[in-house]
Amino acid sequence: FPLRAHAAYPDTVEALAPLGEQVHAAICSIPARLDTLRSTIRSLQHQVDGIFVYLDKYDEVPADLSKNPKLTILRSQDFNTDHRDNGKFIGYSSLVARNAPFYYFTCDDDIEYPHDYIATMVRGLRSLDNRVVLGVHGVIVEERPRSYFRRRFNFHFAENAIDSYRLVNNLGTGTVGFHSRVFPSIDPHKWARGGMVDIYFAVECKKNMIPMVCINRHGGWLIDLDESKSTPTLLQEFNEKETLITN
Repeated sequence: FPLRAHAAYPDTVEALAPLGEQVHAAICSIPARLDTLRSTIRSLQHQVDGIFVYLDKYDEVPADLSKNPKLTILRSQDFNTDHRDNGKFIGYSSLVARNAPFYYFTCDDDIEYPHDYIATMVRGLRSLDNRVVLGVHGVIVEERPRSYFRRRFNFHFAENAIDSYRLVNNLGTGTVGFHSRVFPSIDPHKWARGGMVDIYFAVECKKNMIPMVCINRHGGWLIDLDESKSTPTLLQEFNEKETLITN
């Protein structure tokens, strides 16, 4: 699966539009999801130039990951702060320092991404002049939310079909992509706690007046690899933090 075409082909035979700019992805993973992480990486690695993998509380780096040239491994033990899922954004500043434009995608360790995921998302971003954050899992809340979980509407990443772009209040950061032009910097060290990255990132977008848009797609475009929910999720923890999130 070549990331970019080796030759210029006429539009009549083009399958996926070649990407002129660099594309990087970032994943945060917990040890219980090592197997699904491997599936996630397999689905993404031929679509991007590199992947940051933040290993949260792994005792050691799995050998197959350390040998993969597409991966940049970050370990939670190497930081003084317990970043947790905020770790998806740690690699961003190092890319900005290169002074070359790029696309940045944050992903989850329990999703299988389709072969056209990056190409489709980049095409969507370009159609909106690279001025938005684009995602697949969207959330709409009230103007003055009284309850984050009981009074919201979800466009679920694996279940719902959408026939047109939808403006949303926040996006699940397992399905988010954007161009570097919209964020001169992102510093996850400023985010107070782990386990709330979707909320912090939505606030960051609001502060910078960057629209968050849910992309049109068919149902089942992305595959949930953790349908049994046998591994830990943030839902219970989110419920315990609901007042903080709502505020």
